[in-house]
Amino acid sequence: LTYLSQHILHCLLVCVCNDGHLYRSSCWNGCFTLSDVLILLDGHVRINPSIIKEGYTPARGEANYLSLYDIVITFVDVAASRYPVHLQHLLYLLRNADNQLRVKPEFVIFLINHSCLLTYAEKRKLYDVVDKFFWNPTG
Repeated sequence: LTYLSQHILHCLLVCVCNDGHLYRSSCWNGCFTLSDVLILLDGHVRINPSIIKEGYTPARGEANYLSLYDIVITFVDVAASRYPVHLQHLLYLLRNADNQLRVKPEFVIFLINHSCLLTYAEKRKLYDVVDKFFWNPTG
């Protein structure tokens, strides 16, 4: 994955899983593909507004996750094993996440910040923040 594709996938997961499922309780019922992913001038990612948005149900949420799986898989060369170390884990989560797990904020935050979607600098920054909090929680 390039840095740009990592960023696009991260923003897409934020759009679908965080903004859509958690905060707006809405779904696209898996009816979107990579060509329906719109990158706005401000850098935000949105799903094409012509795709009908419906209320969230476990079945529609699963369909969205399977569409996300299909989109992620288009960015990598699985046959040549040319992908980030933890990408298989992300793909596994997208295909096999339990219905109850998909609506938990902790899981969604973990998913959208999955380590295969972070650059080395972002991972290092995250480690430093956690390390500072661990060794000096009050300051």
